[in-house]
Amino acid sequence: MARKLKPGTIALLAAAAVSFELACQKDTAPPQEPPRLSSITPGRAQAGQEIILRGRRFAPDPRGNRVVIGSRQGRVVRASSEELAVEVPALDVAPGAEQRAAVHVAVAGQDSNMLPLDIVSGAYEAEEALADESAGQEEASESKEQVADADTPPARARAATRRREPPAPKPEASGVRRASPAERAAALVLRGDEAVTGPDPSSAVDLYRQALAVDPKNAKARAGLERAEAATSALKRSFVASKTTVEGRAGKNKGPAGFQTDNVQIQHAPEATAHIEFEVVPPRVRPGVEPTVRIFLNNYGKKRVRVSTVSVTTVVDGKNATQTPSLLAKDFKPGERNLLAEVKEPWKSGVRSWRLAVQVTTNKGDRLRNRLNWK
Repeated sequence: MARKLKPGTIALLAAAAVSFELACQKDTAPPQEPPRLSSITPGRAQAGQEIILRGRRFAPDPRGNRVVIGSRQGRVVRASSEELAVEVPALDVAPGAEQRAAVHVAVAGQDSNMLPLDIVSGAYEAEEALADESAGQEEASESKEQVADADTPPARARAATRRREPPAPKPEASGVRRASPAERAAALVLRGDEAVTGPDPSSAVDLYRQALAVDPKNAKARAGLERAEAATSALKRSFVASKTTVEGRAGKNKGPAGFQTDNVQIQHAPEATAHIEFEVVPPRVRPGVEPTVRIFLNNYGKKRVRVSTVSVTTVVDGKNATQTPSLLAKDFKPGERNLLAEVKEPWKSGVRSWRLAVQVTTNKGDRLRNRLNWK
C-alpha cells in the first residue's frame, strides 16, 4: 500500500528540486569574458578627484566593480556597462611630485587590461585653498572697517583705490610648479603614441583629443589623432577573397579542308580544376604592420596540376605594382592543397582601397585567376 505524503513534505521536495536545478545551471553557465578598459579621463588627477573610466563589460551596479589604482582601491560612484565614475584614493605621493599608477577593473573575478594614470600631489591645491581662505578673512575684516568708517574720507579713498587696482595673484607653493598647457599636451601625446600601437587604438583617439583640448595648435596631437582614427577604422575592415576563374590555353586549330583558318584563334577547354585560396597574417591590419599574404593552390580535380609561373598585382588607392614571387610548390597531385607563394605588403597610413590579384599559369597553358579585396 503506497504511503501518502503530507502537503508540507511535497512543498519541501519541490523547493529542493528547484534549488538543485538552479545550482546545475550555475555550474554549467559559460565563463564571463573579462572587462575591457579603453580610456581614462582625465589622464592626470589627484586624491579625491573623480575620473571617468570607459570600456566594455563593466557591472551596471557600482558594487559589482572593483577598481584598483596603484596599490589601493578606488570608490566607484556611478556605473554602467561601458562607463565608471571613480574617486581616486589617497596614494603616497610626495608634495609637489607626480607618480604614475596602473589602473585596472575587476568584475566577477575577471581582471581587465591595465592603463596608466598620473597621480599628482594635492600640495598646490591646498596652498590655493589656504590663500583663498586668508584673502576671504582680509576682505571680511576690511568690510567691517568700511561699515564702521563708511562716512569718513579715508574709508572712501581706500575703497576707490581697491576698485582701481587689479587683484593680486595667488601665491604659489614653494617648490611646486603647475605644468603649462604645452607640457600637459605633450604628456597626453606621449601616452597616445604608446596606445596607438596597442591592441585598442581607439584609446589613443581619446588621448589625442584631450591633448588638442588643452593645446589646440599642437601639431603632433593632430597628426596622432589622424593616425589613431585610421588605425581604428582599419581594424573594422577585413580581407575577402573572390572566386577562382579558370581559362584554357589559346591557340590555332586546323579546320576542314578547303577553309582558311590561319588567323583564327580558338580557346581550348581548361584541364586544371583547382582553386586559388588566400590566408592573411595578421587578419586585421593597421599602419606600421606588414601583413603576409599566403597564396594556396587547392587541386580538387582528378588530374595532376603543374604550375609554371605566378604573377601578383597589388592595387593600392589606384596605383598598380606587379611582382613574380618565388614558387614554394610546383607539382600538385589530385586532392592536394599546398602553399604556392607568399607576399609581404607594407601597410601605410591613410590607405583607402586595396586589392591583390593573382594569376597562376600551368605547364598546359591554363590560367587561373583570383582576387583578394580589403573591405
